[in-house]
Amino acid sequence: MNSTLRRILISVCIVAMALTGACSAIESVARPVARGGSQNGAARLWPDVPPLAGADAVELDLPLLLRLALYSSASDMARDSNLKLNSFDFVIHRAAVTPEEVQSFYTAERMAAAGWNAEKQPGCTQTASLGGLLCTFARSRGDRHTALFIVAGYDDAAASTHIYYVRFESTRAQQTVTPVP
Repeated sequence: MNSTLRRILISVCIVAMALTGACSAIESVARPVARGGSQNGAARLWPDVPPLAGADAVELDLPLLLRLALYSSASDMARDSNLKLNSFDFVIHRAAVTPEEVQSFYTAERMAAAGWNAEKQPGCTQTASLGGLLCTFARSRGDRHTALFIVAGYDDAAASTHIYYVRFESTRAQQTVTPVP
């Protein structure tokens, strides 16, 4: 094998290994503690989130780019509010309903009765950019802050709606005081 061909093959192998490593690094950022805690698909809906009748949990994972976007957005929002992001969990359900029916169910009143108490909760709004529905709810108890996003999108082929419940838990970050010399 001549030296030019050898260099090309070595270069191709190096590039392939670098790309494999980059994908692995991106995945580890997107799911920093995939098996133990901070960014997991929850087994079932949380007890403080009213279940939509007829919705069943499905074994799906959030797409990598969506996980990256959600996690980085939540981290930025927490940092801007002097919060420490403690967990990022999600549950995915499917129901033979429309996004409008999901919106009718997850009203600000129903969620307030379930303990979601943040003032000026946006609730649910139809969003063309997502092709469905986005609901936002929050609550605070002492130093503990929780945000809940419900995203619903209709699947024409299956004649059903996928409902993504995404939950972020944060606590107030510790303030460090630097003494003046």
